[in-house]
Amino acid sequence: MGSMLAGCHVHSFGAVSTVDHGVTISFTRSVASLSTAQLSFKNGSPGPVCLSPSSFDPSSFTVKMDTGMVKSIVPMTPTSAACSVLAPGAEQSRSVESGQGFSRAEEQTGAVCYNYAFSQSPAGPAAWQASGTICE
Repeated sequence: MGSMLAGCHVHSFGAVSTVDHGVTISFTRSVASLSTAQLSFKNGSPGPVCLSPSSFDPSSFTVKMDTGMVKSIVPMTPTSAACSVLAPGAEQSRSVESGQGFSRAEEQTGAVCYNYAFSQSPAGPAAWQASGTICE
């Protein structure tokens, strides 16, 4: 017989990822520190991609509660057009304090989500932009 946890709400803190315009966006929350996430961008597209400085901003993370409420911290402030260019095949990873502004209970019972946005580099008149949300 397998062991079961009865009467407990168990939340798994695995890695989540999505692919947009050939770029894989993923994050994994640390089991040791629920408020920390390892955030990664891997460029699988044929051209360079521009990641804005806000890509690794803690305010890019939100928590979705079972009640349907989405809790966020202070919204991202518009940043300069300067970007970190990710060449084809390159990857950039950073540890981000994703739980900033959320209670421990919200982090444990809610689903942590990341709001991403990036664009084709160099940005020209026909350049594409990508944005979306991924959740645990």
